[in-house]
Amino acid sequence: MDSSKPKRHKPPNNPPIVDQTPQNDSNNEGNKNPIVDKTLVSSDDHNPDDRISNLPDPILCHILSQLPTRTAVATTVLSTKWKHLFASIPNLSLRIDDAAVPNNDQPSPNFPNFMSHLLTVTLRDAGLREFVLHCNHDYGNARIDSWVSAVLGFDVTRLAIFFAAENTGVSTPSIFNSTTLVSLSWSQHFAVNVPGKVCLPNLKRLLLDFVIFPDGESFGRVLDGCPVLEDLCCYSCEFEDIEILRICSGSLKLLMLNNCCPESEYEIEIDTPELELLLYDDDVATYYPVTNLKTLVKAHVDIGPSKKLVDEADVDELLHYDQNVAEFVGACCNVSFLYLSGTSVAAIRCSSSPMPTFHNLTELELGGLNSFGWQLLPHLLERAPNLEVLTFTRGLSEDTGCFTRFQSGLANNVPACLSLHLRSIYFGGFNGEQDGMELVCYFLTYAQVLTKMEFSFCSSMPLEKQLSTWTKLLLLQSYSKNCKMDFPHEVKDDIVNFCDMDGSQKLTLEYIREHEMEIRRILDVVRRSSI
Repeated sequence: MDSSKPKRHKPPNNPPIVDQTPQNDSNNEGNKNPIVDKTLVSSDDHNPDDRISNLPDPILCHILSQLPTRTAVATTVLSTKWKHLFASIPNLSLRIDDAAVPNNDQPSPNFPNFMSHLLTVTLRDAGLREFVLHCNHDYGNARIDSWVSAVLGFDVTRLAIFFAAENTGVSTPSIFNSTTLVSLSWSQHFAVNVPGKVCLPNLKRLLLDFVIFPDGESFGRVLDGCPVLEDLCCYSCEFEDIEILRICSGSLKLLMLNNCCPESEYEIEIDTPELELLLYDDDVATYYPVTNLKTLVKAHVDIGPSKKLVDEADVDELLHYDQNVAEFVGACCNVSFLYLSGTSVAAIRCSSSPMPTFHNLTELELGGLNSFGWQLLPHLLERAPNLEVLTFTRGLSEDTGCFTRFQSGLANNVPACLSLHLRSIYFGGFNGEQDGMELVCYFLTYAQVLTKMEFSFCSSMPLEKQLSTWTKLLLLQSYSKNCKMDFPHEVKDDIVNFCDMDGSQKLTLEYIREHEMEIRRILDVVRRSSI
């Protein structure tokens, strides 16, 4: 399946962020602050030349909020005036990573003491707003639970916790009971303990990475306890005892599912009447009993058969798989942007489900089409009468004959979007082969309002072939009144560098005439075959 990274919304009004870098100093004792720089210590509390200390506390707190935490905390020992200022920094944001500790191949014996002193002494009265913790080692789940519970006691609005070690993470149910949390990012290879009632009334963004749920009901309780949740991102989450995964939310606007249904083990019910953006990259579910996606605006769908299904399924099971994919994509018929992977398109082609009309679709992006996908493409274009932008993100085909298969799926009439609306086409990984050039010629001939075709070349394409393909495409441009052939800067740079070395001698009049004759032959083939 295609790999794709979700676009994340930038949170508004970010608090001042300061880095927290604990030092692995063997001289630090548990009851001392390990990040204090003793060179800043001053015993003179009444220095008449200390004009900075005479500034109002709000100004001093603002200054401290712009400093690294190590430096800001060190100011607490300058004088009595500065002792409690650090804790008064408004909207404080702390980011702690044990990887910053020197010699971090092994857990630092000082890190637990540092965390305890930080959360119980240094930040006792702090206005902590955001807390980020990265732990690469196992410090004991009891300690981790105490840290997280202490952080929640500060009424933080943003919490991000990442635990890399196996069987390490948060197990305290207090994380599911916070009236202030707005954003929670949580990564751990460890099972969560979901209480019977979850209360996260202000949580709007929830990111779960490798989190293990004992069953589908516990996950459902989490969603039920988040009445204003807008963004839900699940990466490689596990469900140990499950038959159906229910994602039901009346407030959800963004849903991301990535590798959460290995080997197609269960059903997925999606009932999200306000959903606007869907990013779904996974093995196909066994069934989709409810797919309420009527408000969906953008959808990225990359669902395919699991390895087990490919290796062991009989004909009826494969037909059931095709039907599932087709019905799920059909439920996304109101989108304006749609990405479909090659495996998804192939399944739709093989299913018996009628494809709905995508009246609102203006941008269609396709990845890695195989022979079935190229046969379905004309039907997709017919079902998207208002399409304006068409993108092929990967090479035209893993084998030859893409235009022949595309042509076999054409009806007698040219799709309406080509005649009326299609303005831009992007070919990623263009290989310059005959069938690819024929496809380009078809769009150039029948897309009447086309204004731009952009090409990137296969990374393995020799420079000499790049020059030849580039020449043909530029010659094709002369056969269109409105369409411009465009290339990314790296393609242009490669062509220029090649010509500077030894390619310029090839750009003779005879070379150009040969390429123009080939272009004319291809255009003639396309026009005759489409009559």
